[in-house]
Amino acid sequence: MTNLVTLKIVDGDFEQGFRVILKIGIDAKENNLMAREIDGWLPPAPHINQLCDSWLLSYRAQGRIKVHRKLTAPSEQITNYSIIHSAQDLQEAINNWLNSTDRKFQRFRDQVLKSLSTNDQIRFIIQTNNLKLWQLPWHLWDVLSDCDIEVNFSASEFPPPSPPSKKYINKVRILAILGDDTGIDIQKDLALLQEELPDAEISPLISPPKKKLSQELWEKKWEILFFAGHSFTQNKKNLQGRFFINQDESITIEELKYGLTNAIKNGLKLAIFNSCDGLGLAAELVSLPISTTLVMREKVPDEVAQKFLRYFLNAFATKGKSLSDSVWETRKRLQEEVEDNYPCASWLPVIFQNPALKPPTWKDLTKGFYTKNKPKLSTVLLVSFIATIAVITIRSLGLLQGSELRAFDHLMGLRPPEKRDERVLVIAVEEPDIKYQDKMGWSRKGSLSDTALAQLLRKLNPDQPRVIGLDIYHDFEFEPSLATQLKQNPRFIAVCKMPSIDQTAIASPPGMASQQIGFSDLPRDPDDIIRRQFLAMTPSDTCDTSYSLSLQVALNYLAQEGIPPMTRNSAGDVEIGGVMFRKFPHNAGGYQLEPDHAMGYQMLLNYRAKNPKKVNLQDLLKGKLDSQLPTLVKDKIVLIGVGKDSKDVHLTPYTKGPWPDKIPGVMVHAQMTSQIISAVLNQRPLLWWLPQWGELLWIGSWSLVGGLLVWRLHSPSYLGVAVFAGISLLSGVCYVLLLQGGWIPFIPSALGLVATSGSIVVYSIFK
Repeated sequence: MTNLVTLKIVDGDFEQGFRVILKIGIDAKENNLMAREIDGWLPPAPHINQLCDSWLLSYRAQGRIKVHRKLTAPSEQITNYSIIHSAQDLQEAINNWLNSTDRKFQRFRDQVLKSLSTNDQIRFIIQTNNLKLWQLPWHLWDVLSDCDIEVNFSASEFPPPSPPSKKYINKVRILAILGDDTGIDIQKDLALLQEELPDAEISPLISPPKKKLSQELWEKKWEILFFAGHSFTQNKKNLQGRFFINQDESITIEELKYGLTNAIKNGLKLAIFNSCDGLGLAAELVSLPISTTLVMREKVPDEVAQKFLRYFLNAFATKGKSLSDSVWETRKRLQEEVEDNYPCASWLPVIFQNPALKPPTWKDLTKGFYTKNKPKLSTVLLVSFIATIAVITIRSLGLLQGSELRAFDHLMGLRPPEKRDERVLVIAVEEPDIKYQDKMGWSRKGSLSDTALAQLLRKLNPDQPRVIGLDIYHDFEFEPSLATQLKQNPRFIAVCKMPSIDQTAIASPPGMASQQIGFSDLPRDPDDIIRRQFLAMTPSDTCDTSYSLSLQVALNYLAQEGIPPMTRNSAGDVEIGGVMFRKFPHNAGGYQLEPDHAMGYQMLLNYRAKNPKKVNLQDLLKGKLDSQLPTLVKDKIVLIGVGKDSKDVHLTPYTKGPWPDKIPGVMVHAQMTSQIISAVLNQRPLLWWLPQWGELLWIGSWSLVGGLLVWRLHSPSYLGVAVFAGISLLSGVCYVLLLQGGWIPFIPSALGLVATSGSIVVYSIFK
């Protein structure tokens, strides 16, 4: 907490004394309504007026040019007598005056000491229009110097603050006016600004005409106004300052009154005049609603001006100190490092502040406006809740399904490739294989003739494959000898197709038992990609089986491994060998399907990046693979189906793009079969998803993260980096969980994070 202590000097003079009011309150409270006011009295001190004039005469005797910073170190005689001694006399007189034992003053002084003795930060302002009081080095009062408290000045009356600018800023914008440089090196001032403030947006205005300066104040927005060059106070009675913007033009604050007022309305908070004799400039600036003005009370040597600027910027911007603490630290450094050559150099900087405004810190200036209206935690929680409900609603309408599925495919493609499942062999019947059958004169109604199938089985059976699945429709009788052989072989599985809205059913081979039949239907997503698989459906008149081809083949294989038959648990989910295969609902993962699209018993398909090994039909029939058959076939699952040249081809998460390569249906069934047996025998993860309440909590948590980032971070650049880092972290978490089989909402969570943070920023800017 910062206490605001204001010493208002109402009237009086050094001959009669001054009537004062001490005002103590909490800094930045509107109008400081809770402040305590104490009337007091400063005793007469006529000798101070004389000692101050004496010091000013000796100080101004340095150098020969009256209006600029080109001063040389004074001669030893002047240094030892005229300046140092007069400064010591003035310092002693000020402390005797302000530490007076006068009874009327003592009670008031005790209240000042009490207000300054707390552990809280103190902003100490002397409020007066008396030029002589401005000229006094109040910082030498031992009460203030012992507490490291900087003195700030204010006019007796000050304008009310302007409404704050509601423009979002990314960098501190500084208008650096480099005026007449006759005899001085003000380019070094610009270099110091650029060196000490690398992240600021500094716009140099070198020797500008008045019209150009006015345009900059009217048409652009600034946080800091900086001037380096020549200036002086031309009317000591009315305190009018004048500064030289180029070699031919000098202007007053009054001449830029409207442009400066506009700039203040648009965010100008700090004016720094690193030039000589600036009390007249400050006197006019305090009539405007600017927060803080920093000037030099007398002529300033060029070297001192540059060291002051370096030390001040280092304390203010690099160390992040307050304006008062920055000037106080700069005074001490100037006193130690330059006063041997330039006596009283540490007396020169003077701060003028509007008591109704809290002086900005560098951290304040680097924030976007929304941080000036920092949201309450309750607001963050409310906006996070609203954003979560909005995202969930949008998601439930299916508007995010496409992006969620694409994100899922992307993460699937990033997984390390697994080895192919060597337990499965695919025999493809492609266009050359069909031509080979025709060349051999074998009669066929489809892509595979009964003669070719019979010869293929004679090739395979000696090496004892575990299961043979035929993914080629054969809704007519097999040749008698082949039919007898197939009906007596429980390890042979044929296919049929269930009736659907857009396609007719295809019956299974006549005479085959239901245990030897599996349906070949594949659940296709709106983008035509196969991401799910059927395990079971209600049988139809033409397709008399409950199980899919992949499930029939897998169960047959697992039975030969000693795995007990498939069961249903109390929740209705399928269990095989102790592994639960959860039924996929229509709104799990990123899906928002119509209920009829989730018919039957479905599950998500966890593809391997590499498909099972494939050989061609004619290579087997011609004997080209005879030497490899034991390795290819022994104890394996053999699936026979049409190849990539057929119409039975499909997209998978691994085959996407403008002209994707599709894989044949038999290869999709091979992936499905591999998933089932790998889950049971190798504990390979099945894809899983969160329940509805879990997804709500997950999305809500990331929405809250977005809100908390705005609540805690003040810099727009930091916030942008943090939001990016948050989304990156979310992506990483989703990827790691997918490696374990978990499909966690990424798009809705990222949308919730961005929507919450963005909404709070916009709310804070425009509220």
